Amino acid sequence: MRSFSTAALFLSFLALTGTASAKQPRATKGNSAAVSSPETPRSLGQPTPARNTEASLFSLAPSAAEPSAPATATGQAYVDRASEADTVAAIADAAARPVSVAPLLGVASGGLRFGAGIRAGYTLPSHVYLGAGFMYHSGLSTEFYNTKISSSAYYPSLEAGVDIRFGRLAFRPYGGIAVVFSRISSTIAGNEVSSTGSSPAIYPGCAVTYDIPKSSVFVGGDARLVLNFDQGSSFGVFGSAGMRF
Repeated sequence: MRSFSTAALFLSFLALTGTASAKQPRATKGNSAAVSSPETPRSLGQPTPARNTEASLFSLAPSAAEPSAPATATGQAYVDRASEADTVAAIADAAARPVSVAPLLGVASGGLRFGAGIRAGYTLPSHVYLGAGFMYHSGLSTEFYNTKISSSAYYPSLEAGVDIRFGRLAFRPYGGIAVVFSRISSTIAGNEVSSTGSSPAIYPGCAVTYDIPKSSVFVGGDARLVLNFDQGSSFGVFGSAGMRF
């Protein structure tokens, strides 16, 4: 009887042991990563888990806080190239039209007052300008009691200068030589008496012109100091608008 009880207990122990083993999950090649504890370090032979592809793609995308490349860089380069092309075209256009003609209107000191004239010249390939001009000044006119006095002057001239061009804008320092013809007339009690005279003069000056795009017209200004050997000096400022041929 005691042997039978011992055998029954031994069989019960084996049955319980088999049940516990059946409930314990077995590690296979397919689920070895799932069986291993996250706290247990992976062995050197264990494959590295695949990265999260979506997270990797988002990590490669630029962050909103990161500054992007200036969008105006390409536009600025295009503007620079267009400006350079316009400058080259303006210089070539001015070289193709070396003859220039322009009227002048302005005022001068030294009793000359209002002045009107014209200038014409030719610009050599070396940018040297050679030209001629003519200027007339209305002068003074005063009247008191029965006496009226008026004066006027005009002078033809030859000029030479150098054109310094910055695209469509050009500066021309120049010098001129002239002969100034002056006239003074006085009327006393209806009797007119006049006298004329002439004297040589020189004048340094500077002209500034701007070529209007897609045309042969230019606008500009002129300033000169006329040094009259017999009648003193005068400073004049004039505006101009002319054409190139």
